[in-house]
Parts: sequence; C-alpha cells; structure tokens
Amino acid sequence: GGFVAHLLPLPLGLPAIEPLSLRLFVFFFLFVSIYWALLNLLPVYPLDGGQIAREIFLIFDRGDAIKHGHP
Repeated sequence: GGFVAHLLPLPLGLPAIEPLSLRLFVFFFLFVSIYWALLNLLPVYPLDGGQIAREIFLIFDRGDAIKHGHP
C-alpha cells in the first residue's frame, strides 16, 4: 500500500515479496510492462495504435488514411 499503490492503481493481488529489492524489481517490471503496452496503443502510425487507426480510417474510406494496402 502507501505511495507505491497510488502510482500503480491496479488490483494486482501480489503476495508479499521480500526482500525490498525484489519487491521493487517486480513493481517496476509490472509498471513498465503495463505503461509500455498503453503507450503502444497511441494513434501514432508505426505503433499498433496507429495501425488500428489506419484500419478504421480505411473502413470509413477517409482520404487521410495511409494507403499502403494490407501487408
């Protein structure tokens, strides 16, 4: 709990891990993994979110979609 729980407000249900260095490693590993996945969903073209946005634009036949076709 405490301050660390506010940084990562997810119901992870992790068991108590000792020592502190291992607990911090697990926390930062989960933190980076979760937020890296969210970053990847941003609608920027090379990222997965950009690929999704391109497909949605193609479905609605928007002229500003990247017209590379399907790989």
